[in-house]
Amino acid sequence: MSTLTALYKTPADTAAFDDTYFNVHVPAVRKVPGLQSIDITKFGRTLVGDGFYLMAVLHFADDAALKAAMKSPEMAEAGKSLQDAMKAGIVTMMFGSAV
Repeated sequence: MSTLTALYKTPADTAAFDDTYFNVHVPAVRKVPGLQSIDITKFGRTLVGDGFYLMAVLHFADDAALKAAMKSPEMAEAGKSLQDAMKAGIVTMMFGSAV
């Protein structure tokens, strides 16, 4: 199992972020080839460390499926909806593998 995890800091306008994220970005991500599942967590509060607003974990069968997904037109389309978040520097993305 390979994953793409995205951590989002609290955006300046949470309502606008949520609208774009849940109504545009997530439906686009669900079209990405090889995606097995997506887990989304909205955080209520931070106990220690940097505050984060939301986390999304995209699950793929293996590294090859994840790499193919990252190169797909569907992932490129999904990425377009996050341009504002990327410009604002509120998103961190990480690749991982189950251990």
